[in-house]
Amino acid sequence: MLNIGMIGTGLIARYHAQAVKICGMPCRITAICDIDEGKMEQYAADMELGDVQKYTDYRQLIDQSGADMVSVCTSNDAHKEITVYAANKGIPVLCEKPLGLNAGEVRTMAKACEEAGIINMTGFTYRRIPAMDMIKKLIDDQILGRVYHYKGRFYADRLAPAGAPAEWRHFEEIAGSGVLGDLASHTLDMALYLLGGQCSKIKDVYADASIFVPHRKDGKTGEMKTVTADETCNIIAHFEDGTEMVLENSRYAPFEVEIHISGEKGAIKYNLSRYDEFELMLYESVADYFKTYRTIKVRVPEENGRPVPTDRMARQYRYMAECLKNRQEAHPTIRETVYIQELLDAMKASYKSEKKIYLE
Repeated sequence: MLNIGMIGTGLIARYHAQAVKICGMPCRITAICDIDEGKMEQYAADMELGDVQKYTDYRQLIDQSGADMVSVCTSNDAHKEITVYAANKGIPVLCEKPLGLNAGEVRTMAKACEEAGIINMTGFTYRRIPAMDMIKKLIDDQILGRVYHYKGRFYADRLAPAGAPAEWRHFEEIAGSGVLGDLASHTLDMALYLLGGQCSKIKDVYADASIFVPHRKDGKTGEMKTVTADETCNIIAHFEDGTEMVLENSRYAPFEVEIHISGEKGAIKYNLSRYDEFELMLYESVADYFKTYRTIKVRVPEENGRPVPTDRMARQYRYMAECLKNRQEAHPTIRETVYIQELLDAMKASYKSEKKIYLE
C-alpha cells in the first residue's frame, strides 16, 4: 500500500484526493497538512478521510507520518521549501505546477531531488489524457508532416466575478505569475510533449498581459487588496525550426481547454469538453483547402483486459505509483520542468517590458 501525505488542502488538493480514490492502484492518503486547521478539518470531512493524520507543519508530516510520498498542493511560494525538505529526507515528491516563483527556485528543487536520488514529478496532468497519447503518436508518425502552428487556449472563469474575494493566485509575490503559470504552463507543456519529436527549442517569445479587476476584497479581513498577478496573458512564440505557437489564457472567459495543431498535410483539434475524442483533417491534394474534419474516438485504455481510469489526475497517480513500485524515473521530472519555468520567466519578462524576448 502506497501511503500519501497531502501537503495543502485547498481546491487542487480536493482533485488530488478524488484522483487517489479512483486511480485503481493500492494507494491512500494517510496524512494531511495545512496551516489553516479549520480548512484542513473540513477537507478531511469532505474527502471522507476518516482517521487521517493531521499536521500544521509539513516538516512534522514528512518526519513523523510514515508517508511513502508527498503531494505538494500549497501556494506556489512554498513549493521549493517543501520539495527540498522532502528530498533531503528521502521522500518522493509530486509537486503541483508552476513549480516555483522562478527558474532559479526550480533548479534548486531539481538539484535537491537529484542529489537525494528520489523519484519526483511535476503535476502536468493534461498530458495524461488518453487522447494525447494518440495525438502524439500521429504527430511523431508524421501524419501532419511538418507542423506549422500550435495554438493552445485555456480559459478558466472561477475568479472572474468582480466581487470574488482575493486569494493567493492574485498576488505575484505568492504565485509568481497569474494565468501565465496557472493556465499557460499546461498548454505549453502539452506543446513541448506533443511536438517534441520534431520541434526543437523555442527561440523567441512575446507576451501581453492584463489585469481587469485591479482591486479585490480580502475574504478574511475585508480589506481591499491590489491585484498584482496577470489575469489574462496571450503569447506568441517560435521554435527554432520556425513552428509558431500561440497561447491564449484568461480568467474572464467561460472554461475551455483546446489545442489546435496545423501542418503541411492536415490538422488536429482537441477540446477538453469532448474528452475521449479529437478531430482530424488530412488534405487529399495540394488544392484541398476546404477539407472537413472527422471525429476520431479514443479507445479506453485497458490493463489485463479491464478498462483503467481515463481521468487525467487519476492517471497521474496511477503512473506515479507504478514508477515508485518499479523504481523508475517519473516524467516530467522537476529537472525537465526547469525549461518550462525558464520559458515562463521569459514570457513574464516580455509582458513586463512590452518587448519580444530572444532566448539563447
